[in-house]
Amino acid sequence: MLFVDTLEFEGLGNRSYLAGGPSAAVVVDPPRDVDQVVAAAARRGVRIAYVAETHVHNDYITGGLELARLTGARYLVPAAATVTLDWSVVGPFAGAATLGAWDGKRLAGKVAGRRLQQMFAIALLAVAAFMLADALI
Repeated sequence: MLFVDTLEFEGLGNRSYLAGGPSAAVVVDPPRDVDQVVAAAARRGVRIAYVAETHVHNDYITGGLELARLTGARYLVPAAATVTLDWSVVGPFAGAATLGAWDGKRLAGKVAGRRLQQMFAIALLAVAAFMLADALI
């Protein structure tokens, strides 16, 4: 028996699909949190054989590659899709997160909570300004 399940995830504004037959299925446009998709496949008693992206998702982070790796499924993306990371965008955020994790505990013991919030907001604005300047140049 064939089936198509619509998977809706609160707050994301997108839908994913689990479609298949008696033993295998394809997941279309999976969300970042793949645990719920894996659970849906388990409830159906099917193996995820394919993970397909219909387009590059600029409005949310896909869990497609992670789901394919986790399940051993083939990962299908449109031929013209650019699926690499743009490190000029990701790099500043990764750097800020690394520095925050590295020094955050030490700072939290010395600086008041409100002041930490202000410092974090300034850091985020600086990263956003850098990214804007980089995009405009």
